[in-house]
Parts: sequence; structure tokens; C-alpha cells
Amino acid sequence: MNTPVVGNGLSGEIFPREAALDSLQEFRYLIKPKQTERTDLGFDQVLIALPLGSATQAGTGLVSARVRGREVEALGQLRGDSLLVTLPPPAVKGDSVEILFQTCVFQNPTVFEAFVSNSSQADNTQGVVPASLGSDQVFVPQVQEAASFFQHLSASPVCTPNGDGVNDLFRLSFNVVKTERQPRVRIHRLDGALVA
Repeated sequence: MNTPVVGNGLSGEIFPREAALDSLQEFRYLIKPKQTERTDLGFDQVLIALPLGSATQAGTGLVSARVRGREVEALGQLRGDSLLVTLPPPAVKGDSVEILFQTCVFQNPTVFEAFVSNSSQADNTQGVVPASLGSDQVFVPQVQEAASFFQHLSASPVCTPNGDGVNDLFRLSFNVVKTERQPRVRIHRLDGALVA
């Protein structure tokens, strides 16, 4: 069993608490230690779970980071559907940390979970507990109003895959809302035969 990097725990909350559907937006995740001990290792990494599929959206990522209200030189990396933020030394023990980042939300509510760790013990991850009930959630009123599960659907107007270099590729992109199920796409020829 690993010793927590901050023994008495950390609380977190996200702002704003309401967002537009499928629009790149800036969020601020605030992490505060509940109480620190002299023996705490502290943390220099913050992992924020992003909405599924949002990491592929242009502009998703770290904007800035602050420790005790002062901006610091932090490094942000997208890892799957998560944002890993590495803070400069020294490790944070008793100070508040703010992570400003951009992402899109597709689900109502969207829960932003956060975890901290110390790079000297990469396998020792500690969860951040919501400061109050629901303070890790962002609400998306437009999801309830959306008439379709599919948003921002775009596709190539013509596809003639005959190897002549013209319209050989078919491009399809869309965002799915109101469900966590993964979409399945089937492509048929004009005669109805399944191609892919």
C-alpha cells in the first residue's frame, strides 16, 4: 500500500459549472490540500480526466498553471483522454494549485476527476475529492435540448475509390452526445454492398 503524497487529502472543484455543448471552452480546476503534515511528500503532477474523445479536438490542452496564485512554468501533455500537468519543483504540499485548460464537453453532467502524484513515485497516485457534492461536475443544458445524438456531422460529398487520386478518400467526422456508447459506422456502395 502506498503512502498518500498529501496525508490528509486534497479537495478540488471546477469552474465554470456550466458549458456550451461541443464548444472549446476554458476551465479552471482548483486543488486545495485539506491539511498538511511535515512528512508529506507533496505532488508535482496533476492528471485530469477529460471527456471521452475531447483530446482529439484542436485546442484541447493546458493553458496555464498557478501555485499559490502565481503562474508557474508547467508542462501539459495529452495522454489518451487525460491531461497530465507537470509542475516545476519544489513539490506542492500546502499550497493551492489552479490548472487552466481547454476542452469540449458532450455529456450532461460531465465529471472531471483529478489525481495527483509525485514524479519520484510515479505509481503512487492520489485522488482529489470534490470540495462539495457535485463540485467536480460541469452541466451542459444543450444536451437535453439536442434533437440528435450526432452533432457537427461532416462527410466528403463524393467518394470514387478507383485509384485515380481524385476523391479516393472518404472523410467522416461527428460528435456523439446523450450516450456513452461507442458509435459504429458502416459504409456501403451505391448498389448496397458493404465496403467497410
